[in-house]
Amino acid sequence: MSRSYLVPNRLEDVIFLIQFLGLREDFCLTAGNKSVRRPRSAASWSEVCDDHPEFFEATQDKSVYLSVRFHLGEARKREPIDLAAVQELIKNALEIHERQFKTDCDEKERSFKRETDEKNRTFLTDKEFHDRNVQKWKNVREWLTLVGALIAGAAGIVQLIRSLQ
Repeated sequence: MSRSYLVPNRLEDVIFLIQFLGLREDFCLTAGNKSVRRPRSAASWSEVCDDHPEFFEATQDKSVYLSVRFHLGEARKREPIDLAAVQELIKNALEIHERQFKTDCDEKERSFKRETDEKNRTFLTDKEFHDRNVQKWKNVREWLTLVGALIAGAAGIVQLIRSLQ
C-alpha cells in the first residue's frame, strides 16, 4: 500500500496544490511557471501529482491539473471552482493522511510488540534454563551429600570393626 501522504511536507504540498488549482483562475500549473513556489516534498509538482492521482493529473509536458475540474465539466474554464468543492477535497486529503498515519503507527506498534514478545520469550527461556540448571545442581549436591554420608558411614563402620579386633 502506498504511503505517499507520509512523505515529509507532502500533505502541505497537496493542500497547496488543491487550493492553487481550485481557487485560482489558472486551471493548470505548467512546469515552466516560476511564479509558484517549488514543492517541499518532491523535485517537481508533476512528481507530487503522480503520487496523488486521487486529486491530480499530470501531462507528459509536466503540466498539472486538478482532476475534479474534469469531473465537474470545468476542465478549461478559467474561473475558480466552488469553494465547498475545494474544502471537501482538502478534507479528503486530511482523512487519507490520517488513515495512512494511523495505519503506519499501528504497523510500528505491532512490530514493536512482536520484537518485545521475541525478547521476552528469549528472556523467559534464559530464565527457565537458569532455573533448570540451579535445580540440576541442587539435585547433584543432594546426591553428593548422600554419597558423602554413605562413604563416611562406611568408613565409620570400617573403623569400628578394626577397633573391635
